[in-house]
Amino acid sequence: SYHTAYLKANFPLEFLVANLMSEVESNAKVSDDNIARIKAEIRKMGVKVNPPNLNVSGNVYSILDNKTLITGLNQLKYMGKDAIPEILEHRPFNSFDDLLSRVDARKVRVTAIQAMAASGCLDHFGLTRKQIFLYAGDYKKKLQVWNKKHPGEQFVYPWPEDIGEWTMAEKYAMEEYYIGEGLSCNMREAYPGF
Repeated sequence: SYHTAYLKANFPLEFLVANLMSEVESNAKVSDDNIARIKAEIRKMGVKVNPPNLNVSGNVYSILDNKTLITGLNQLKYMGKDAIPEILEHRPFNSFDDLLSRVDARKVRVTAIQAMAASGCLDHFGLTRKQIFLYAGDYKKKLQVWNKKHPGEQFVYPWPEDIGEWTMAEKYAMEEYYIGEGLSCNMREAYPGF
């Protein structure tokens, strides 16, 4: 208990993040409540919890600096056990096409891509979350057919441009579902007047 008290007093953020990762791995019935409590404590310290980022996030939560914590890829639903190592091994990715061209489609499935899109993990690719989420499966199929017929040639997907982006409420709901909490905004911002 002396060591625990020392770590909590001298390295509070690191201590809380270690406890957070422990709770994430736990199957205890109270783990969800403990995760929420730990995150609330982290936020009280003025630390922002960022959504995952394909090129920055590791497997688990990580501290970017003393004011920023980034969500790990293991927090996303539908990330199969082979998907995260496959992504980490091949990154960085500079575009959505680069991602799908370099990862093994059997390891990084469409459901994992949709989870990453819905959580904001792929926001830096210049496409909307909604575009990627709705068209990832079609993109993947057309890319596979293209690569068989035109090996080595550049594939260009006809992204529909009139699709737009989800509303704040929709983004919040998708993040709640795929990450377990809304990180783009809070509930009051997502549902004003509620």
